[in-house]
Amino acid sequence: MASIFKRTKRKTEPYTIQYRDHHGNRKTVRGFTDKSLTEQLASKLETETRLRESRAPAFSGCPTSMPRRSRRSCVRCVPPKISDTEPTTSTCRR
Repeated sequence: MASIFKRTKRKTEPYTIQYRDHHGNRKTVRGFTDKSLTEQLASKLETETRLRESRAPAFSGCPTSMPRRSRRSCVRCVPPKISDTEPTTSTCRR
């Protein structure tokens, strides 16, 4: 559900729309000075968000398909250190 409000009470200031996108992040969009047009725009944004949610792939275990907030804590796709995978020999001649 989108929130529609004015930041101040001036007549010439446009309404502001806040809604959650398909990743769950809050988005803020500038609307119109007319409230009914702003409500129509908010309805359109919500419809587009629902369509993107239905087309979004299911979580496959890869952090790129996770919401941005959850990506930080996931370490599944972090590559191992080079020293763990390949033995290194010292070639330094000091």
